[in-house]
Amino acid sequence: MKFYLALVLFAWLTLSGCNSEPSTNSETSQRSANTETYQSSANQMTTDPMASREPGPEKAPLKATSSDKAQKTSRESRSSQTVSIDNWRELYGLSYTLQCIDDRLGVSTTRQFQTGERGPTEDERQVLKGCDVEKSKSSNNDSDSGTARSVADWRELYGLSYAINCIDDRLGASITRKFQDGERGPTDAERQKLQGCDVQSDSSRPRSAESDDLTIEARVAILKDSGGWIRTGNPKDDQFVLGYVPTADEWKCGVEAVGVSVLRDIKAGNHSITEDEEGKLSPCFRASPDSLTHPLASVWEGHCIPLDVFLEFVDYYRPSWEQLECHLKDLERYEMPNQMRYVMLSDPYGIRNSKSILFPPLWDRVMTDPYYKDLELNFSPSMGNMSMPPSYDEEYNSIKCHSALMDENGKLILDENGKIIVDEYWIDEALRGAAIAWIIEKTKGRRIYADTDMCGDSYLVQGNKDHYKLPPINSIQDFKDRTLNLVIPQYVIRAKAAEAVKAEMMQINGVSGEIEVVFSRELFLGNLPPSEQVELAQWYLDTLIPEVRKHFHGTIWVASYANYDDGDPDFPGAAKSLGSGSYWKNLSFAAADYVSFTMYATCDLRHTQRYFNVQYDAIMHIVQRDNIRWGGAAAVEKRYFGPDFHKSCRDEFDDKLVEIEKLLISKVESLPIQPYTLNIPQAPRSWTKIDEGYSPTQADASKGDWQLFSLDVMETSAEIRELWMEYAKKYVLN
Repeated sequence: MKFYLALVLFAWLTLSGCNSEPSTNSETSQRSANTETYQSSANQMTTDPMASREPGPEKAPLKATSSDKAQKTSRESRSSQTVSIDNWRELYGLSYTLQCIDDRLGVSTTRQFQTGERGPTEDERQVLKGCDVEKSKSSNNDSDSGTARSVADWRELYGLSYAINCIDDRLGASITRKFQDGERGPTDAERQKLQGCDVQSDSSRPRSAESDDLTIEARVAILKDSGGWIRTGNPKDDQFVLGYVPTADEWKCGVEAVGVSVLRDIKAGNHSITEDEEGKLSPCFRASPDSLTHPLASVWEGHCIPLDVFLEFVDYYRPSWEQLECHLKDLERYEMPNQMRYVMLSDPYGIRNSKSILFPPLWDRVMTDPYYKDLELNFSPSMGNMSMPPSYDEEYNSIKCHSALMDENGKLILDENGKIIVDEYWIDEALRGAAIAWIIEKTKGRRIYADTDMCGDSYLVQGNKDHYKLPPINSIQDFKDRTLNLVIPQYVIRAKAAEAVKAEMMQINGVSGEIEVVFSRELFLGNLPPSEQVELAQWYLDTLIPEVRKHFHGTIWVASYANYDDGDPDFPGAAKSLGSGSYWKNLSFAAADYVSFTMYATCDLRHTQRYFNVQYDAIMHIVQRDNIRWGGAAAVEKRYFGPDFHKSCRDEFDDKLVEIEKLLISKVESLPIQPYTLNIPQAPRSWTKIDEGYSPTQADASKGDWQLFSLDVMETSAEIRELWMEYAKKYVLN
């Protein structure tokens, strides 16, 4: 329910189709091969969406030799006098393809050869035997695969002496890659744009990303030169990455060797590997253990890394709060407007990799496109927590949204008192990934909603469904313990993050989904007397909100989803269900600043008309009593209509859909207190269709609620979208 909340609040948020021309295609989906193309065995979504996300056939792990260990030094003591040298192949007698060298020895080892730091050991040469031989660099294309090959002298070839980061900034990374691959040279217009760029340092001058006299931009440029690609067979899923990406099996081996906390600290650059740890880790990985440290952690050293760099590589590396500090210091919270006009965008790209970089251009278009001009949008459409990675863990399983600490078998790990322990690692990782997007939007002068609790695991791309379930709640004390030991500690972490980025709004949900939802999911809670259900939910709100306010000083938004219907024998399709009834009107939201009401129209037209009356009458009662701002419009989805939903429901959805939507608009217009958030339709699907990844179908039903991620299911017609646009233009306030 938490995931779907993002699709129904504030506006009619299902994706919609239109015949307007799409926006300029994103750089990510158009990138060609990097200068040093390699095939990583990191596990990714393939062109076959049902295929396992496990990597391909395992390479035999390369054990560290005595020569390897002699080479190992800490990052602090590494030479700062290394740089890519053009004749490294001739120097060390290596004619093999980069892809094969990377696969068998690891990217970090390849880089040592390329920079002249060292040549291969005899053991390494033995491992490389059988690799394909690199074609002559005069052949820029592989006629068999069609994959662009690198051109070492691309600067001389095209007369480009400018720094990589400047070329990327002014022309885009995808254009730079075309130059590097020898696909084409710059046009006259592109050369004009590059005038004024800094000139790249002489390649004969030894440099590395850790050199003390380099700016952070220069360091990052060097890192990008050494980056590579994860190839999946689908260009939209391919990723340009920095550093060494372990396979799931390699990561599992490393966890068994030294523990997950040590391994994660190594990746983040917060742990120096001991000799004992190196001995345990070396058999697990194709590369040396110190290669696990992400390059962006290595080059930081207090410098301010640009946000677009973090954004590009966020799938495998989320910056620390210390790295983000330089971007946080000048942010400010803006005054709330008299009407919130917000086109909430969740995830229009389906399931794919490396989609984070697609979002800022889309958010910019929503804010500036003539389609929304008359509405004068006053909140960023960003959904940072839902849009930014991580969406899967180190073993490529979908993230567990409950954030309770579990072992590898899906069993809860409890403290000495038998209490649930919060797994803070993934909460913080998700917040730091989201913070990149939030800060990007704040620096543009936009208000933001910090969607700190937006996580969806009701559909699993990969993972054991049994490992995503918490034990049932069997007593009132169970409910309170889960609130105090699991929910509140999470919200404290989230509130601090929302405050750090000076978010204008932060959302609060219940123990499971919106506030009331847990009472319809847990048998014990749903069977409590109605007064006790309300009392327990009130305790939850009155306990949680003050804790959040200690750390977050913006507007607190509470998400509600209650069915206020007591049932009616004349409307069997609206039969009373567990945890539903008019008694929920007694729950007070006075401690909050804003409440969103999630609703789902069901059955058929006559049931829906009654449902709208019941729900909105209850909402108006609450809003007037608690003197609170509110928002929300009912979702109208085919799967909740017709005889498949209930045998008494009429099969009329397709014929009556427009009438139902008009009925909903009419009902909202008639309310004595209008919603604070203007209901605005999402952008036409044509704006993002060219970048869409795989969208689940009925064939994916075994993985969970596939319809929540189905772009086809969530798409609404242009007619419905225009109905809501007409409504929005009519009720926009100055």
